[in-house]
Amino acid sequence: LVPVIYLLSFLFLIRLVASYFDMQANVAILGLLAFFLFRAARIVTSIKVMPAVAYAVLNIVLLVALPLALYMLVAPGPGPI
Repeated sequence: LVPVIYLLSFLFLIRLVASYFDMQANVAILGLLAFFLFRAARIVTSIKVMPAVAYAVLNIVLLVALPLALYMLVAPGPGPI
């Protein structure tokens, strides 16, 4: 379990650096992250394929949707009319 956490942390660090340069690399790293989350779910919890795929997909959706939702909370709106 510990090497999986180190690998995922390393991918987040690479994603942070790559986000400044190229958006295509960011999408590719999200794909790698989904694959590693799938493999981690299979190895650590010994679950079947489809629940592991659902776990990986839900994590990626949260990683993409949550920063956008948090940004909408702190971004200034149009103001009162």
